[in-house]
Amino acid sequence: MELKPARRSYILSEDISSFPISSRHCGCLYSSGYLTVEDILENSPVEISNKSKIPLKEVKAIIETITQLKNSNFKGVSLNELFEPSIVTIFPPLNLLRNFRRRGILEVFGASGTGKTQLVMQLLTNVDNNGSSLYIDTDGAFTSPRFHEIQHEASNYYHSNNIEYDTNKVKNSLRYIRATTYTELVCALKRVPEIMKKHNVKLLIVDSVASPIHQVAYREQFLVDSGSDVVTCRPHIIEELGLPLITKIKSHGIHSTVTTNLYKGVLSLGNTSIEVEIIPQHHESIGSNVMSHFNHYITGQNHIWLEKSL
Repeated sequence: MELKPARRSYILSEDISSFPISSRHCGCLYSSGYLTVEDILENSPVEISNKSKIPLKEVKAIIETITQLKNSNFKGVSLNELFEPSIVTIFPPLNLLRNFRRRGILEVFGASGTGKTQLVMQLLTNVDNNGSSLYIDTDGAFTSPRFHEIQHEASNYYHSNNIEYDTNKVKNSLRYIRATTYTELVCALKRVPEIMKKHNVKLLIVDSVASPIHQVAYREQFLVDSGSDVVTCRPHIIEELGLPLITKIKSHGIHSTVTTNLYKGVLSLGNTSIEVEIIPQHHESIGSNVMSHFNHYITGQNHIWLEKSL
């Protein structure tokens, strides 16, 4: 039997979380046993990368950051700063997460039904930030009954622990925006600086960014124009998608001919994706070049698009 000295304890200022390292990297390093700055500097970048599954290039960048800060007499953070997040809740278990940092961005991800929305609604209910909160809802997960139920449970918890809790204050400090499409989300985000300044917003939640763009950036209704051989799209959608310009063309209409831009894009219908040429118009339409990729069944009320068998 060989006896080895116990692992030495360390002061909090040497904890890697006190350095400007992302939460994702901290999590990978913690789970691999790298808890302190000394743990990082005593091991080779290759060994750290292999154990933590962090790409070698990113490990080297972390080591460089730590080395530079240590050489500049970086003191880390105090005990209170380390264990008290900048956005403080009045529900102690949430504070243990230690990730709700002011001016920080925290991404919560996971499979459907794992409690992501429940977590952020708990945060909204319990936050005590001397300001307002802004919730941008893209998939309809936020509902008044659900929020009131969480508030009711929070109120019971605080009253049972003799903690003051003002339900109306929490409710009145919440600002809500429903954004169902990518366009509406972009517009809502453009309004965020103005809303935050006007209502002293300290907490912004977007639930979720992925919902409106899970397939393509836009999901739109369109006009079928069998007499046209191009796709048309509103200019702001072309601009926000960043579609590449092919050339300028002359577009011949019924009453006039105009010079316009011709763009390149990909249009998806069901499981079929088609490369198309697009010109800006005030509406969305598809022409004969897209229709030719499908078989069609048309009744008095429905136009059914059938994928062609190979």
